[in-house]
Amino acid sequence: MSESFPFIFFNHGTEFEPDTLDKCEELFVWFTRPVTAEERRKIVETAPPPVAGMFSWGDRFAYFGSAGDSYDFELMVYVPAVARKLQALTNLEEFGDPAGDADDPDRDESLREEQLEDLDFEDLMGEALAQGIPTFIAEFEAWATAIHELVPIGFIEGPAVVSSLSAWGEASAKALPEALGQVLDYASEHPEIVCASAENEADDDDEADDDDEWDDDDGDLEDELEWQTRLSSAAPRYFGYIVQRLAGNATRFDVELDRPGRMRLIQALDMMDPAEPYDRLSSDEHTALANAEQVTALLETVALEQRQALFEELPAYTQLAYLASYAAQEVLVPALRDPQSLVERLLAALPEARRAGGHRLVSHFGSNLCRVAPGYEEHDQNNAAIAAPLMRIAAQHPSARADTFTNGSMFYLWADAPADALALALEGHERFPKNLELLRNVVAAANAPEQFEVAEQYAALATRLEQVPDVNRVLNESYAALQRGRLERGLELLWGYIDAGGEDDARVWTNLLNCYITIAPGHALYDKARSDQALCGALALTEQTEFARSVAFVENLAIALGNHGRYDEAIELVDARFAALMGQPDGPAHLATLVQTYTWSAANSQNHDLRRHAREQFERWYAAHEPIFGLNPAALDNMAAVYCKLDDEDRVLAMFEALQRYGYANLPGLIDDPLLVPMKDRPRIKGFFASLRQNQ
Repeated sequence: MSESFPFIFFNHGTEFEPDTLDKCEELFVWFTRPVTAEERRKIVETAPPPVAGMFSWGDRFAYFGSAGDSYDFELMVYVPAVARKLQALTNLEEFGDPAGDADDPDRDESLREEQLEDLDFEDLMGEALAQGIPTFIAEFEAWATAIHELVPIGFIEGPAVVSSLSAWGEASAKALPEALGQVLDYASEHPEIVCASAENEADDDDEADDDDEWDDDDGDLEDELEWQTRLSSAAPRYFGYIVQRLAGNATRFDVELDRPGRMRLIQALDMMDPAEPYDRLSSDEHTALANAEQVTALLETVALEQRQALFEELPAYTQLAYLASYAAQEVLVPALRDPQSLVERLLAALPEARRAGGHRLVSHFGSNLCRVAPGYEEHDQNNAAIAAPLMRIAAQHPSARADTFTNGSMFYLWADAPADALALALEGHERFPKNLELLRNVVAAANAPEQFEVAEQYAALATRLEQVPDVNRVLNESYAALQRGRLERGLELLWGYIDAGGEDDARVWTNLLNCYITIAPGHALYDKARSDQALCGALALTEQTEFARSVAFVENLAIALGNHGRYDEAIELVDARFAALMGQPDGPAHLATLVQTYTWSAANSQNHDLRRHAREQFERWYAAHEPIFGLNPAALDNMAAVYCKLDDEDRVLAMFEALQRYGYANLPGLIDDPLLVPMKDRPRIKGFFASLRQNQ
């Protein structure tokens, strides 16, 4: 600091805002040298009463504050007359007497009820604070100045009630890097306090047992002053608090730090990060979150393409913690060239004590890449190929948890790597044999490479462990059964889930309808497939939000309606849902098949007006999305039949020509399609197919 200001004084101001006063206060003071026992005693003895409690000492710092959740009332010492009125109002409410309890020998009968009639407790409290705070702040400054004469202060934090900083406060805020430098120098000389800072949770009783500096020979408990002046066994914890509060000061006063200053702050916070991180980096108490704010501020000083190089100048653990933060997804991830190699280098650079935590952070990073962490509403499969190997790295550590294997195997499935998904899910199952999510992933991963026997084996194990049926397991197991041709088993599973109360899941009904609409004539279940049981149940759900917005459900229901000869209802269903379905993320991918069902129903409908309506709808959709129909042209096949029914030969030929351009394999056989019989012998139609045969 300059000669004008003898030491760094955070929160120093001359204007105060009583509304910012909390129920408790925690402060700190950092000295330039170790403080002797006698000096500690003098400092505690002379501290202003509102913050003279809870002193915890390191060799050159103290963390202190109010004695409890009564900070505002402790300020009443500076306004005794107002304090007496407040006490009298409290007594009046509690005892019906301003003097207090009639049996209390210390009853104060100096105030009468009539003297309190026009007083309001809250207004009086505000008046007391407005009068008392300036006196308290002045006393705090005088105390800080006096103890600086006793032991030179490096920096101190004053009560956070200032509404604006004084010149001293402004200069102190700008001197934050200097305070950080003192902390980092101390940490380099005392590595033991850094190693213990994140893990030390000693309580006050432990502190009393750990240091006998003030013990009497007879072992009696020390008095309050003696207790508050001993060196604390929890000093590393309070050292950590000081570092975190320095970071808070940087944010509160919007301190403009240059790059070296920001680096010092990040390094200081890195020392405080726990070896085992929180499950999610979302707690305000978690140092990594405070550091994430500082790393973001640092990285945003350079262009995107320069950020990885700057990022790699930070401590390894800070880098991993930041990768696991939500902020990294926008600020850093787009700049990373090879996330997997970066993570491997960082894990190798971690000290042994932090490696377990490092692997957990890698798991968080992978989950964030695919947005499966809390805080995300929708998953993102685009980064699955990057995230899956990260989850495998995280899974190798002995402390890896089940969700690392679960998410990792899911990411491999999203990345179209079912063999890797199955291997990771089975590895996770060996370590967590009763985890149902892992069993479900084993079934899903086994289905992808058509290892259906494996899928059914683990599905049976999951069934035995479930207290209630798991819908994802049912879907995966029924899929395996259906793919093996075991339609009865697949239908049994799906109906069993519905009958057990699972009728509110669109995916189950989608699969059930799919079973029925794919059963071919001649199959033992064909007659049952034409029954209305599934259809009626599905129709009853079409107004519910989950079902109404499920493209696959509406599509399969429309097909099922057509299979039951209820063509007009199929057309009406698609009409009612089409616009909303196209607004779903998977809507455009289903557009052509949905229109295929729609046009097939229109071709078979006996309602001429509805068929003309379907033509108008199709022509709008086709004009807007023609490339999509080129990938799945079956809808044009059906639409040719619709035009035939409408006696529009030009449009029939237009559909045939489009199908020819798209390379539609079934085009030559359309000459014998029963729905096109009315135009089969027309010269232009015959000529088209004759030319088609010649060109083959």
